[in-house]
Amino acid sequence: MARSSKKAAVPVVPAVAPRALNIKEAAAYLCCTVWFLRTLVWGRKIPYLQLGHSYVFDVADLNRFLDNNKVAVSG
Repeated sequence: MARSSKKAAVPVVPAVAPRALNIKEAAAYLCCTVWFLRTLVWGRKIPYLQLGHSYVFDVADLNRFLDNNKVAVSG
């Protein structure tokens, strides 16, 4: 018996940027380590949600954190 060369069609799902990131994704987004991000969480320096034992970060909050912590250029 010969197998059919046709493959099942895979549905195409449009790529959507997630609104919430887990701690590893958020650390990569901020270009820092997971431990530094945990330090920010423990010090209440950055907004987060806690779902069980997991931390979840809103991308809008991460962007606001970056904007609020920029150092102005002196000159």
